[in-house]
Amino acid sequence: MSSLLQEDYNAINYNSNYYTKLEIDLPKGNLGVELEKGKFFTVVEIYEKSKVKDILKKGDEIFSLNDIILEDKTVDEVELLFYKNIVLPRKIVIFR
Repeated sequence: MSSLLQEDYNAINYNSNYYTKLEIDLPKGNLGVELEKGKFFTVVEIYEKSKVKDILKKGDEIFSLNDIILEDKTVDEVELLFYKNIVLPRKIVIFR
């Protein structure tokens, strides 16, 4: 007899159907990623020498940077926020 949780559709498919919210401390300096604006900013490219290649994944959606919600920001505003904080601690919240 198997447990109900093993047969539950939502439990089996949770990772493919729902986002996981993560808080990540970014390293200082250039990150080596390319973002695209949708509802949130999505990681669409991670360069070979990126400092975050083992931290971020393609498809990660960046919700906030240092508690500033990025949803209504323009590409230029977000780029400026990342560059302004290039030598400071940066914490992002992503949905994966």
